[in-house]
Amino acid sequence: MINLNLELSVPYIDRWDNIHAVSGYLARHKAWEIQIMKTTTLVKLQIDFRLSGDHAGLRLSFGLLGYEFDVNVYDTRHWDYEKKCWESYDERTN
Repeated sequence: MINLNLELSVPYIDRWDNIHAVSGYLARHKAWEIQIMKTTTLVKLQIDFRLSGDHAGLRLSFGLLGYEFDVNVYDTRHWDYEKKCWESYDERTN
């Protein structure tokens, strides 16, 4: 896992709005999302990369002067922490 997060925000301002969001699938268990938001962030840089865990994948977030741009490519499956592998859909339905 790699997680780098640098964020400076204004805590006393109540501002959040989703400007635009799109998403789709790359493969059977791989999906992507792109989102643009109004936030309280002055400056933000976030890089999160995980190979295991729920919805593991790559997330990049950039924020500047109250706006954030978020890109996420992830696995749609959940992680079975006891077996240390991806949970199958058949196990979740039973």
